[in-house]
Amino acid sequence: LYNMSKEKTLKSLILLILLALLFSLNSFSQSHELGADFLFNEGMSNYKNGLDRVATEYFRRCLELDPTHKGAKKYLGFTGQTYISQEIKEALMENESMLKAHSSRPAVMPKDPYVNLDYRTASGKRVRRLSPKAQFTKDVRDDARQDFADKNQIREETIAQARKDYELEKVKVAERKEKREAKKRDKLIDKTLDDATFEMSFSYHFVRGEQSFKVITTGGDQLSKLTYPISGGVGYINTQVKLSPKLFFGGRYGASNLRKTTSKDEDWDVGAITYQITEQDTKSRSEYFDANIYYRGFDWHEPEMGDDLAGFFMVDRLYIDFFGGYQHYKARHTMVDPTTLFQFTTGGTVFAVATPLNSGLNSHYEVINKGPRAGVRIGGSFGEKISSNLNLSYAWIKTKAHGNWNLRNYDFWQEGDSGYGFTLDAEAKYHFTPNLFVGGGFHYMEMQQQDLLETGVQPGSAYTDLNIIRDVDTAVYGPSLQLGYRW
Repeated sequence: LYNMSKEKTLKSLILLILLALLFSLNSFSQSHELGADFLFNEGMSNYKNGLDRVATEYFRRCLELDPTHKGAKKYLGFTGQTYISQEIKEALMENESMLKAHSSRPAVMPKDPYVNLDYRTASGKRVRRLSPKAQFTKDVRDDARQDFADKNQIREETIAQARKDYELEKVKVAERKEKREAKKRDKLIDKTLDDATFEMSFSYHFVRGEQSFKVITTGGDQLSKLTYPISGGVGYINTQVKLSPKLFFGGRYGASNLRKTTSKDEDWDVGAITYQITEQDTKSRSEYFDANIYYRGFDWHEPEMGDDLAGFFMVDRLYIDFFGGYQHYKARHTMVDPTTLFQFTTGGTVFAVATPLNSGLNSHYEVINKGPRAGVRIGGSFGEKISSNLNLSYAWIKTKAHGNWNLRNYDFWQEGDSGYGFTLDAEAKYHFTPNLFVGGGFHYMEMQQQDLLETGVQPGSAYTDLNIIRDVDTAVYGPSLQLGYRW
């Protein structure tokens, strides 16, 4: 009986061991399968959210636990990922180790992997931490936020740098443009200087002419006329610059060296005297200048002119320039030492008064004629030695004049703005070399102002803007000699 009982006990113990072994294997299989499915589900969740790299690592870990898992094999082929960051690997390994630790104790393994895990330390302190999935999701989101912040910062820095580069490039473009413009200007200036020629000459005019004006009554009757002869010389400096084949700038300035002449002062109907004339010595001086821009409208050489035109002008080159400019003429006539006085009465008696009539005479009359001018210059050359030109111009003249009769303490001012001027200059030159030349010519200049207003002041009376002045005329003419050089 004892032996039977012992055998029965042994059989029961073996059966219990087999049952315990079977239960342990079943629990391990269930734990192993739960871990593989959890990893597969995590992989699918990340795959649906577009996180292929993270999903790939979940699928690989799933296959490590369950090599026959069909879902992991299928979706691992879809992702085609071969790389995952070290940080994610470490997080997955930590999650897996936690999963394995809990899978060894199925009784406390949470059915929902999203549930937080609470545990106690060896000292008994309770620690609350997120579940592996929640912790992993949080880490991924934190990484995504940080990555977004880093990218946004990089974007802002990139935009700021781009703006800075753009402004710097604008400055560089402006500098390059300015350098190009400066280079163009320098080239233009260099070309202009290369093409430019400069000509200067000195000429002396042997002039004659006269300055005159008339005084009438308010009723229109002639009351007085003064005439100042002009005789002597005027020296001129003449310049011309060739700016381009068609554009020239030129001008001249002249100052007089005039001789003493005898001026006349004629009066009508002075009391009982029907006419009287006074003559006195007069010292005169004058200044003149003009400045002009010339444009070459035509420039023919002998093959282009034809035999008829060349033969008519007797030149082998002919050019025509049109010009515009400005001119200014100023003259002052000072009367001293009366020499003769003739008086005619109504009865025809003539009185010749002895001279000098009055000592201390020092009266003067000063006139200025100025205004714009326009004209034409026709020039030509015969061979390399002889050249000539003819200038014709018209000017729109304004006139201002001032007189002082010192013996009467009488001052007057005259103004008119509807006058005209006419100038003719004819010159011929002989060129010893291409640079040095001499020449001669004839010149005529006339300026007229027909109606002027006069304002005057004398002891006991004054008047303003009386229309009593007529024909303030200037005429100067004579030959000239010239010496010049061209660079």
